[in-house]
Amino acid sequence: MKLNNPLTLIEVAADLEISHGKLVRLGGSLAREIGKKKVLKAFGRGVEDPLWGTGNLTFRDWLMQYTNNEVVHKIFDAIIVGVLACRSWELPASQFFYYMTRLGSLADAGVAPRGNIQLIKGLVETVKKNGDAWLSSPVRRIKVKKGTARGITVVREGREIEVESRVVISDTGPRKTVELAGSDNFDPKYLREMRVRLRAGHAMLILVGSDRPVLPESAPFMLIVGTRRLVVGGELAILCPELAPPGKHLSYYCGYPLNSLVPMEEEWEKLQCRRDLEEHFPGIREHGEILRMEPHDVDSDFPGARAWPGFDMPPETPIRNLYNVGEGVRAPGWSGTNKTAQTAMEVADIVCRAS
Repeated sequence: MKLNNPLTLIEVAADLEISHGKLVRLGGSLAREIGKKKVLKAFGRGVEDPLWGTGNLTFRDWLMQYTNNEVVHKIFDAIIVGVLACRSWELPASQFFYYMTRLGSLADAGVAPRGNIQLIKGLVETVKKNGDAWLSSPVRRIKVKKGTARGITVVREGREIEVESRVVISDTGPRKTVELAGSDNFDPKYLREMRVRLRAGHAMLILVGSDRPVLPESAPFMLIVGTRRLVVGGELAILCPELAPPGKHLSYYCGYPLNSLVPMEEEWEKLQCRRDLEEHFPGIREHGEILRMEPHDVDSDFPGARAWPGFDMPPETPIRNLYNVGEGVRAPGWSGTNKTAQTAMEVADIVCRAS
């Protein structure tokens, strides 16, 4: 199922401001800056390196130059956190525009019926045509010898197995890759850059079962603006009825804390999400129940996002033949599952060229 291009919503937010109950034109200046990419020149090096100079101007501060309207700010904050897993007052404005002008992952976005697990199953089937894929087999170590990746130690069927290889590609995130390979094998510059640059995003993922649809029929998938935490909602049963409990509807929601730089207070964040659900979707209390509320914190193995745009790491590491792929790896204009696939294709090209 394909979703509408999110740039449509950005166009609307750029052109309209709600003030004193009336619609007021912003003069199209916001849309012009995006369309003509003038902002990229204005931010200069900050586009490539958000830790440099003017790159520290947040999107909220940039937007404040055009309007202080609360509704407009909330709309853009919902767009940013819903797509990029950090807040408008945290993300450098340069990175927002760089992402939008090089948009790859949402220009033709979609939702996989039966969930992303089906995508992985398809990948496993493809791999097995010319190799093998071991499931439920956690990696314990990445073997490094004289500065070169030589293989992995993996647990399969209850015992450790040494697997030799010429190349190791890790999708566990840059921090976990360092842990598995041993920090002593990385130079101080790389470790310093990772500590300073890499910024994960967190999310609260919520599943609701109900006797009837919770979201309106006219908007079964929505961006939610102006709540405490909830930003995204959708009726999963529309895509895949078999995912829902027997005789029930199934909807999902994503909530995001206000601060992406520190671990969340899980019980407090759950409370805020519950309050949002009760206030904005009162049918849940009468006709449904929360089936699961799952926190994905910034310091967990599976955060809401492994890196903000521009705060990710290159695929190459100081260890020869060891590469990272996934959300924590640099791929301008991409995010989420699509970014993971994009970085995997780029690393595959690097490996093939080096062979």
